[in-house]
Amino acid sequence: MLGLTWLLTLHIGFVSMMTSVFLWRFFYVWQGHVIPYTWLKRGLPDVIDVGVLLSGVSLAVHFSITPWDDAWFAMKLLLVLLYIAMGFVCFSARFSLSTKRMGGVAAMALLLVIVWLVITKNISFV
Repeated sequence: MLGLTWLLTLHIGFVSMMTSVFLWRFFYVWQGHVIPYTWLKRGLPDVIDVGVLLSGVSLAVHFSITPWDDAWFAMKLLLVLLYIAMGFVCFSARFSLSTKRMGGVAAMALLLVIVWLVITKNISFV
């Protein structure tokens, strides 16, 4: 049980870091600035995203959760893909500032829905 608690804490920590770094980067985008640090554009977010992915897969394996058996998990994976797409819109150079802002707001809204879905495991609102 100690290993599970550690793994869950690690996953929540990575998700918290991912959210913080996203907000930090989005702050620059919202103001129309270029993100000034290379490590903030690629290095740090990529490392954190890998941590989220590996800890999430480990939790799914530990609990034997599959998207074919659990509707809430399938919905979570779909929402994660949409979150990634909106993050791409937010940070891509090919979109206008207003489109980047909408993408960032949509990504944060999706992240809140994902967290709510994980806590309640209720897909009736979607």
